[in-house]
Amino acid sequence: MSLPAFIAALPTEIKGLRKKMKVDLTVDVKPGRAYQGTLKNHPLLLSYSEIGKGAAERHVQCLIKNFPITHMIAIGFAGSMVPQYNTGDLIIAPAVKSDDNGSPPLSCHEALIHWAETQSQGRKLKFRKGNLLTVREPLLTVHEKMMAHRQYDCTAVDMESAAIARIAHDNKIPFLAVRAIFDTLDVELPQDESFLTEESQVSVGKVLAYGIKQPRVFLKLPQWGMWAGRARNSLTYFVESLIQSNFSGC
Repeated sequence: MSLPAFIAALPTEIKGLRKKMKVDLTVDVKPGRAYQGTLKNHPLLLSYSEIGKGAAERHVQCLIKNFPITHMIAIGFAGSMVPQYNTGDLIIAPAVKSDDNGSPPLSCHEALIHWAETQSQGRKLKFRKGNLLTVREPLLTVHEKMMAHRQYDCTAVDMESAAIARIAHDNKIPFLAVRAIFDTLDVELPQDESFLTEESQVSVGKVLAYGIKQPRVFLKLPQWGMWAGRARNSLTYFVESLIQSNFSGC
């Protein structure tokens, strides 16, 4: 029996899937959480690691030790590094790269890539193929995203996929990364305050403190919520289509 693991960074990225799952087991995998159960009567492991490479590494290593994972799929939101991508577009990655010096690109599993494309086409989901860049610090400005695109030849950026890919490769588990675009290239995010704690969790207090200093941030929250909804819906439909195929041939 296959047990695919779908791993995101934040609970908001998997909220739609979590609501549709029949959960048999919930496990705290600090700093995140994992849910084992079924979706559309098919078994799966759904989890979130919290933000960043370090959090993802610790989370995935614990998952591998405790669950018989057969396939590993990194999902979640990403930022666009090219003007062609729109909020909610799915990015199916042929490879993931890291901004760590000397880290080689890690290829995604060919059969999983083809299978993801086929399922997306069948559901008429809007998707693109492009390499993902995983960074330690977020790319907040248009200039930073454009420069990273030129340097690494990647089209979207996240903060976890390369860490998950490395552990999957080390354990010979077929790996795929599929992200949904949250912020497009022309969007600039707040620069002068980190919203993360030392444990890579989002600090509500820091968000509120920043909003007091910069009230315009609160004006953007409804728009950010709309973007998150589009990206989350794309991921939910995508995973539903994949899980129903039962990973045949992968």
